[in-house]
Amino acid sequence: MKSLVGTTPSNKVTLSVVCAVKNAGHCLQELLNSYRRERTGETELIVLDAESTDASWEILQSHQDLVSIALSRPDAGIYDAWNQALPLCKGRYVAFIGADDRIAGGALETLVEACNQDAGQSHIISGFSVSTRGGFPVALIGGAFDRKRLVSRLTIAHALCAHRLDWLISSGGFRSSLRSAADYELLIRNRKELRVRVIPSVLAYVEDGGISRSSLLPYLEDYRARRMNGIPFAVCVMLLGKGLTHGVLRRLGYR
Repeated sequence: MKSLVGTTPSNKVTLSVVCAVKNAGHCLQELLNSYRRERTGETELIVLDAESTDASWEILQSHQDLVSIALSRPDAGIYDAWNQALPLCKGRYVAFIGADDRIAGGALETLVEACNQDAGQSHIISGFSVSTRGGFPVALIGGAFDRKRLVSRLTIAHALCAHRLDWLISSGGFRSSLRSAADYELLIRNRKELRVRVIPSVLAYVEDGGISRSSLLPYLEDYRARRMNGIPFAVCVMLLGKGLTHGVLRRLGYR
């Protein structure tokens, strides 16, 4: 295992920003640049690297003044890395960002302010994301939290939304057996008591690609997430059929 301990904010940490990295040398620099522009005295950046074989670790080392903690060690996927990061977080809230994503202008200041104003009343504070393709904006992601519609779809944007750390830990964290739907499964698992606040701000730019565009696995994983949490079989099958149809059309370029 390799470790890097960088600069810790001098003030209290309200928000820990966590990024899981694996061979992200082609995009990690831009994420770090966006964090450097947007960080505040109440944020910290924690990076979990899955023993990358490219230049990812060297890039992190060159930003030791920016990264509070970075570890390079094996993990069982992105959600396992996120769970590993939780004991390292000093903030009352934790937000997750992809290595190929970017933090929007003013996002961290806005999110920290919302966290301080919320005073722990919400489990999650979410905003909006801009979906990009090749760096160009293509869609706005996010909306009001709808408990009734949660079983059929995720209406809020997950990128850089703030989770109350004590709640996330007491809920058992993320199900690392899921490769793409553990963030959705967390919400379904806690749907009865979940309190979500949505703020009218763009928090992140999220590149549209990877497993969500190249595979039908996310729709199968959504099915698993629902079945794991007692959603009736017939409902799960119906939603899986709708999801697979959407996925096929998406891969053919119709969506």
